[in-house]
Amino acid sequence: MEFVSKTVIEPGVPSRFKQLIDVLQQNARMQPGQQPQAITQQKADLIGAIKAIQPQQLTLNERRLLTTFIDTGVMGDPGVESINRVFADHNLDPMGAVNAFTKLKEKYDLLISAASETLKVLKPIDVAVVETDIEEGRAVLQITFKDRASIANVTDWHDLSEDWYHIIRSFGLLTDTTTDQAKVLSFQQGSVIAEIAGAYLVVKAIGSAAEKILTVIERLLELRKSIQKIKQLDLTNKQIEKDLEKEESASKENKVSQIAQQVISEINSAKTTDGEVGNAVKMAVEKLFVFLDKGGTVDCRLRLMKQEPEPAKQVREVYGKIRTLETRIDELKLLTDRQDKKQTQ
Repeated sequence: MEFVSKTVIEPGVPSRFKQLIDVLQQNARMQPGQQPQAITQQKADLIGAIKAIQPQQLTLNERRLLTTFIDTGVMGDPGVESINRVFADHNLDPMGAVNAFTKLKEKYDLLISAASETLKVLKPIDVAVVETDIEEGRAVLQITFKDRASIANVTDWHDLSEDWYHIIRSFGLLTDTTTDQAKVLSFQQGSVIAEIAGAYLVVKAIGSAAEKILTVIERLLELRKSIQKIKQLDLTNKQIEKDLEKEESASKENKVSQIAQQVISEINSAKTTDGEVGNAVKMAVEKLFVFLDKGGTVDCRLRLMKQEPEPAKQVREVYGKIRTLETRIDELKLLTDRQDKKQTQ
């Protein structure tokens, strides 16, 4: 449960709220002609403490546990946005800012109280908190079939299942594991989520490829946004539009081979990029690219342990980067969808 302490208690956010509130209260009570005290340092300290809390670095099961008693919307980047919004709304109203920040501080006080009680209950238990369905040395890959990568019928289920068989088999060849060693744990309803337990290295390899693919997808969306802006200008010379559209198409094709080579080099440099393994990994990257580009997502679950082994930390790190990329990509998709609607109206 170390992640609860690190995420909620150790940053000391309430004390930084108090320091800022104290100065704002003094400024609210000052007499005419008095100069208000600067709050630059207190503001920077508070924002720094909140921005350093990054819930997306936690695995899915850890975030689920946190959200049972924690509003993650007041942490990390969303928390910083809330603080900046208060300053913007109450720029000339110190007392209004005091009231707003006091409410935010009270939220944090409740979070810390709940987290402390949870830790107090678990502290006497002299065993690691684990998920019984995750074996030691393994992580659970969570595959969410949604948006254009959703499963609507048996044909979709067959096609996507076959794609994922090849993806897992190919990364298994890279990591010297077999598909028999990857265990299907569950299928969940809603947006269909498949859970597959695999060795750390296989889950890391898939995550490493996904991170690189999502970086390309983010760049392609940025490029698409630029194309939309140029189209809005309604230029007589359409060559710029055509060149950017060519770049968008070529970028995807060129990157698949590069990503496959990078993943092989990172995960198992003893393998060559030619031959069976190289071809298999390239095919897996192509299929994973299509899946992620259509809106499918990958995440992971890890055993909750007091001391996490290095391979688990590496898996955690790569999937933390994936969650950050997915957030940015979702925002870009919303922007490009809005621009598309405007152009069709």
